[in-house]
Amino acid sequence: MTTVALALIFVGALIRTMVAALSQKHVRSLDLEYKRRATAVPPPVSEVQENAAETGGALHDVLHR
Repeated sequence: MTTVALALIFVGALIRTMVAALSQKHVRSLDLEYKRRATAVPPPVSEVQENAAETGGALHDVLHR
């Protein structure tokens, strides 16, 4: 390889490393601004079962017309 080709490879690797370092720095700054939300409270099991039964019944009616 010529000296120019080696220099271009070195410069490309250096630029890639700098871009990766800058993007990591940006990600960390976004993490600091992130605020945790309260966890969602799931609906009661009976309500979920009722909704599933209604959906299953409607699907059965549609498929077996």
